[in-house]
Amino acid sequence: MIGSTRYRSCVDGTRPNRSRFSVLVGKITASMYRRIFFSFLFVSAAFLSGSFALAQSTDPGLIDRMLVQAKDDPRVYYLQNGAKRWITNESTFLAQDFRWSDITKVDRARLDAYPDGAPISGTASLGLAVDRALLPDLAPVAPYDLRVVTEQGRTRLRFTATFWNRGKGAMELNALGAASTDGDYPAYQRVFRPDGSFTERYVGTLFWHDVHSHYHYEDFGNYTLRLIRPAPGAFWHDSVATNKTTFCLRDDLQIGAPSDGPKQPRTYDGCRGHRQGVSVGWADVYPSTLEDQYIDVTGLPAGVYALSFETDPYLTFAESRRDNNESVTLIELDPFARSVRTIATGSPYEAGSNRFPDGMLIKAEGDPRVYVMRNNKKRWLRSEEVFLSYGYSWGEIYELPPGVVDALPSERLVRVRETGAIYVLNEAGWKRRILNPDVFRSYGFIDGDMGIVNQVELNGYPDADLIVKPGTDRVFSIGTRREVGRLDSLGTLGLEPASIHVVNETDFRAYAFSTAAQGLVIPWDVAFLPDGDMLVTERTGTLRRIGAHPASFPVPNVYTGGEGGLMGIALHPDFIQNTYVYLYYTTNDGGRKNRVDRFRLHSDRLVHDRAILENIPGAQYHDGGQIEFGPDGKLYIATGDATDPDSAQDTRSLAGKILRVNDDGSIPSDNPFGNAVWSYGHRNPQGLAWNEAGTMYAAEHGPTGEFGLCCRDEINLIVKGGNYGWPVITGLQTRDGMIAPIATSGGSVTWAPSGLAHADGSLFFSGLRASTLYELPLREDESGGALTAHVSGVFGRLRAAVIGPDGHLYLTTSNRDGRGTMRTGDDKIIRVFTDFLR
Repeated sequence: MIGSTRYRSCVDGTRPNRSRFSVLVGKITASMYRRIFFSFLFVSAAFLSGSFALAQSTDPGLIDRMLVQAKDDPRVYYLQNGAKRWITNESTFLAQDFRWSDITKVDRARLDAYPDGAPISGTASLGLAVDRALLPDLAPVAPYDLRVVTEQGRTRLRFTATFWNRGKGAMELNALGAASTDGDYPAYQRVFRPDGSFTERYVGTLFWHDVHSHYHYEDFGNYTLRLIRPAPGAFWHDSVATNKTTFCLRDDLQIGAPSDGPKQPRTYDGCRGHRQGVSVGWADVYPSTLEDQYIDVTGLPAGVYALSFETDPYLTFAESRRDNNESVTLIELDPFARSVRTIATGSPYEAGSNRFPDGMLIKAEGDPRVYVMRNNKKRWLRSEEVFLSYGYSWGEIYELPPGVVDALPSERLVRVRETGAIYVLNEAGWKRRILNPDVFRSYGFIDGDMGIVNQVELNGYPDADLIVKPGTDRVFSIGTRREVGRLDSLGTLGLEPASIHVVNETDFRAYAFSTAAQGLVIPWDVAFLPDGDMLVTERTGTLRRIGAHPASFPVPNVYTGGEGGLMGIALHPDFIQNTYVYLYYTTNDGGRKNRVDRFRLHSDRLVHDRAILENIPGAQYHDGGQIEFGPDGKLYIATGDATDPDSAQDTRSLAGKILRVNDDGSIPSDNPFGNAVWSYGHRNPQGLAWNEAGTMYAAEHGPTGEFGLCCRDEINLIVKGGNYGWPVITGLQTRDGMIAPIATSGGSVTWAPSGLAHADGSLFFSGLRASTLYELPLREDESGGALTAHVSGVFGRLRAAVIGPDGHLYLTTSNRDGRGTMRTGDDKIIRVFTDFLR
């Protein structure tokens, strides 16, 4: 409180009417640090966060019928009859009419002080009432405004002490029925609820001071001055402490730092009457100029001291947190020279006033973990090997209140000097590499955020494999690029929850894609060899082998004008035995035509074997080009109408069809028209795929001006002998005997769909003009569901869509075909991890 007269207890513990004084002894040698570090370094995090902090208290100070959650645990509990009851799932939570906003975050030790009650499960309402208490949270500011003075023949360290309320509700004390006479009266803390009602709990004593004419509360906080490191040649002296009794609480200074609840207007502006308190967002200030705001340091040795300020030392008040009730200022003090210099300041909440010199080594009381400070952020040195690799000594470590260490932000970025790889650390110290600059920038990181570490330290961080997005419980592996389960299932899966990284959308999506190959020239289709290598057709006439055995095979007689060239590829189902490779390509020998030929692939040669199907009509546009072996072992061939729309309705023509032949080109006996035609009425199909049941689907380009029509791209379910309408019907138009698509782009949007693949119950298809990957989930009746567009415009024009042997989706870009815009590395093959798209 600024500018007022109120009593402060002196360092010798005397004060009118009552007295309490405690001397705290705290000398921990370097050898003790070392033993503690060795003994507990690899103890589990659960033990490290144990309940020793509240061992002295039998009252956790929470309200019955509250909803509470530990800061490091996603589980929510209901407090009832002195026990905590776990609410097992979200459905149960909502069935009780609980609200997420009613949950109070508490420190782990306070929650552990409650025994476990029966879990709450099921979806039937149990009529459980919630006490929506708005608890305060008293947080002391690190002592500041320090100066050494000589007064009344004594050397005194003067300082300003401030605490503030960063909780959800006011900290209010009342002495009900107190009279204006000297004496002690029961003091009650008033705990408010959102509806304005409140409960009261006994917390100690308020007494009337005749001289000051207001009520005082005793045993509110302690100041402690502890010698950490004597100056060279100085003697050791045990800690010195003073008990500070605050006689009144009031709103002195509004604090701008974030609080758990909305900031309140100034309510407690004086100490008159029996009611006093501190509102949310307000501080009570004890300036160094107050008569008794000092510690007597006469005769103390010069050295490094810790000056701490602790509120509610006897755990009396109901607060939302008790792990943040102590602050500390580290100082160099020389009482004889009457000098003091601040080394570091630490408050138990994140604040700009928390300042620590770079390179300082710190640890929390009761915790063996040692941290190094840089840019006022802490970084955990995970092992003795790492600690010693920097030449540190155990005597350099400063021990601080746990709440101060906990409030310090962790240094999240590290890299080894003169290397480009940047790693992000989670709170438990698991590392994960930042994939690209976009991810780096998405978090607002700057180069100055990176800590430079040696290789020993980097190797000491375990590699993280699990990530999750905020607000979700689906956990993904960045190693397998698959969803591995839900948060509450990790234990049963043998996975380490502490390794999880919470990532933003940009970071998450970066794991959805990787570049499998680049520097290609208009790649059209991809097939995977048994050894994992890829065979890629480049429309310009080259078959590329990419992988462990790279090679290039020119395909003779390929004509590349217009949309034609080397297009589809398929491997024989018995490729391991016969090495057959099937290619669809355009020729211009005696007129523009398309054909399918069979080749044998040797290690360094591609040898023509035989023609499979010739004289497929070709043109500047609409050449189709996809070939695939179906689950029946037959070869399916998608052909375009070669800009002759009427040919699509002629079952004697090979144009505008999906064709079906045996592996040697002969006609299967069960084809519907006695020739190669399997279905007809297609304009320009370029994608073929089958689901697990063997149902066939095709992706087809719609009109681009014919008959005054636009767009109307289609995904069709293909049946034997089916007529898909072109040019009679398009899009969602219908006519007897003709089959409408299961999905269409409509009359104003163009997908330009090319590659088509089936995975995990969905059809994925690539859009050339739309530069988009689309996902069409399939319903139980094999019709299409709601379409989702993924990564529009990220990679440019997309052509092929193929499922690889690893179960992931592979796309090719087509940015060098004259219709796209080239990007660095084009053209590429993009590996897509579809679990990360959903």
